[in-house]
Amino acid sequence: MITKTFKNVAGQTEDEFYTSFFTQNPHWNKATPNADENLRWKIIEKFLYYIKGYQKSTGRLNSNNILDMGCGRGWLSNLLANYGHVIAIEPVRPVVEHARKLFPHLDIRCGTAGDLVADGKLSYFDVIVCSEVIEHIPDAQKADFIFALKSLLKKGGFLMMTTPRKDAEAEWIKYGNAAQPVEDWMTEKALGSLFEQAGLTNHLLSRAAMPPVKKAPEIEIYQLWLVQN
Repeated sequence: MITKTFKNVAGQTEDEFYTSFFTQNPHWNKATPNADENLRWKIIEKFLYYIKGYQKSTGRLNSNNILDMGCGRGWLSNLLANYGHVIAIEPVRPVVEHARKLFPHLDIRCGTAGDLVADGKLSYFDVIVCSEVIEHIPDAQKADFIFALKSLLKKGGFLMMTTPRKDAEAEWIKYGNAAQPVEDWMTEKALGSLFEQAGLTNHLLSRAAMPPVKKAPEIEIYQLWLVQN
């Protein structure tokens, strides 16, 4: 669980920061994905097609229960709903309330991975998508977080994870750094090691590049993983 001790320069708590970010910031509060999010979605969608092909080739008949872990305002949950039955979960209640207004047809819950475990969702999901979440979890808690996600996956189920690349951080922050409550970026090697420790098998690893500001050169800022339980 992410620590609640953060105070930014405006004196906001962590929940206040994310409430403002996802409900008031016009770049991040709409039902449709912005350019940054759409960049990641294009690769996530390719991963979904890969999973579909894998299931067909192996004769697996899955119900395709999908979890959007740390769903924010729900834009990704809404797109994932075209590929299966989605449960979306987000720990900040005002953000959940905003997401429910944007997407009243979706099952959006306030809570954490631990709440899903307590709710009997062990080995329940065919696919878990965790986009731009793990970097906001302190390094000391990252392994436990991945193990919690693994416990929610069916045997043979897939986890997609996207997060910024620590390898690109020094170059990226030359153009500015909008500090968030916890920003512990990971190298691909470190994250791959955590997947391996959890017994998750890597299928695909992609990168996505974008300029940090207009007219700047593109930087391979995102790492996008598809691993299997």
